[in-house]
Amino acid sequence: MPGPSVDFEPINFKDSKYGNCLRDFKIISLLGKGSFGSVYKVLSLHTRQTYVMKKISTLSTLKVSYQNAAVREVTLLKSLDNPHVVKLMTSFVEKDCLYIIMEYAQSGDIHSFITKQKDSKKRLKETELWSMLHELLLGIQHLHENNVIHRDLKPLNLFLNSKRCIKIGDLGVAKKIIDDNEDDKNYQICDSKVGTPLFLAPELVQNYKYDFKVDIWAIGVTMYYLTVLFPPFAGDNLNQLSNNILNTSPKDLPKYYTNRYKSLILSFLSKNPSERPTAAEALEKVPDLIKTAYISQFRFNEVKDKEGSISSRDSAKKLSELPLTVIPIPMYKKSVKMTAERLARP
Repeated sequence: MPGPSVDFEPINFKDSKYGNCLRDFKIISLLGKGSFGSVYKVLSLHTRQTYVMKKISTLSTLKVSYQNAAVREVTLLKSLDNPHVVKLMTSFVEKDCLYIIMEYAQSGDIHSFITKQKDSKKRLKETELWSMLHELLLGIQHLHENNVIHRDLKPLNLFLNSKRCIKIGDLGVAKKIIDDNEDDKNYQICDSKVGTPLFLAPELVQNYKYDFKVDIWAIGVTMYYLTVLFPPFAGDNLNQLSNNILNTSPKDLPKYYTNRYKSLILSFLSKNPSERPTAAEALEKVPDLIKTAYISQFRFNEVKDKEGSISSRDSAKKLSELPLTVIPIPMYKKSVKMTAERLARP
């Protein structure tokens, strides 16, 4: 059997501490199956930690474009380092298959999360929505700062770990913009149409050239969906959906959410991409109390992850070393309540 047409050697890691071949991992369960491979929950026999293994089968029979997509996903993941982007652990080629080992998100994807919220008929509190938006923006800002357009942001590609921290995943159709001039980064454009219809920005629907703002639109659709548990645009068929994306406005968000939150979400859904904020601009509009509570919790988890299970005395010592601008962890829950009260003010 002929080998793959694309050179996989650059992503065939030889000395990873997580494992270098299939026998270094124990398959726990099948998580999903697609046209070109399967995704498994696995245990590394080296680290004794749980990860996700994405197996892309029979490389030699795949079209070159699909081989390139696999290499692109690994290469992009390797170049990114952010707590809200799924982390690449290692990858290797064995018996005509590519294995990609990634961080495992214990709480599943946002699509499943929305389904559970629908079933329980419970909508999220505004503080919860702000926190999720904040993390999503931090992740997408990191992609955009590295000149990467995700191009397929949607609940199925967003994951939650055990602490319900958002992780952006599935960069299979992501696009790396190559800059000749760093100053022109925000004006680079693409013309290949990709993505999932429900989350396509108007410029993609119309086959116009596009840039980073298609990801901002997709965040708007996702956050609207999370807020009211139904998408902002729908249709009985693709033509009707496309027409609604281009020509209709989403229903108003419920009155019990603040104008600050509602106006930001709707700004993501501006038909004109130039009227949508960048990720950095949107982050500026996230309430300071949400950011401060995030820093507190993130830094506490960082200390805990490094030190293992820590006593209250040790915890107090570690937290005393944090900057004064950070809310102490015993105040974290209270700070969230304070945030809700502050947001409710005119």
